[in-house]
Amino acid sequence: MYKREKELLAHYNKNVNYASVNVEKFFELFPEIDFKDKKILDLGCGDGRFSQYLKIAFEANPFGIDFSKERIKKARVNSLGINYFCIDCYSYTESYLPEKWGKFDLVLMTEVIEHLEDPKRLSLALSKISNAIFGSVPLNFPYVAHLQVFKNKTQFKKFFKEWNLKIKVIDKNIYFYGKLKKQYSKK
Repeated sequence: MYKREKELLAHYNKNVNYASVNVEKFFELFPEIDFKDKKILDLGCGDGRFSQYLKIAFEANPFGIDFSKERIKKARVNSLGINYFCIDCYSYTESYLPEKWGKFDLVLMTEVIEHLEDPKRLSLALSKISNAIFGSVPLNFPYVAHLQVFKNKTQFKKFFKEWNLKIKVIDKNIYFYGKLKKQYSKK
C-alpha cells in the first residue's frame, strides 16, 4: 500500500456505510455476465453489500477484501458465510497463488480504482488471478479520498491495457466489464 492510501485509511474507517451505486441495478448493466455459482473476488468490498447480493441473488461464491478494518467488521456482521479479510488490494492480488487456489471467475471492483495510487499495478496483478473484471468508477469527480480522477473513458482505459473493456457511462459513472486479452505486454 502506498503512503497516500495509508493516509486516507482514517477517512475510510469513518465512512463505513458509504456506497453510491444501486446494488440491484449494478448487476443488470451487463446482462452477458453470468454470476451464477461463480467464484468472485469482491475487491474493496466495503460493508459487504455487493458480495452478499451476489451470494443471495446468484448463489455465487464471493470472497471479500478491504483495507478498512471498520468496513470489514461491518461486512462480517451479516456475512452469510462469506469470508472477509482486511488486506490492501496490492498485497492480496500480488500474493494470490492461482495455481494453488484457482483463478477467480470474476473480480468485482465498485468504486475502488479512484482510491488507488497505482491502478496500472493492480490491473497487471488482476490479469494473473482472473480472466474477467467488472466494476464502476466515478467520472470526473474529485473528492478528498480520490487519488485518481478519470476525465473520460479513454483515459480510464489506458490503465487497463491487459483487458478488452466494454464501458458504459451513466449518471457520471463509468461502468466497465472486461475480459483478459490473450496476449499482452508485461511492461
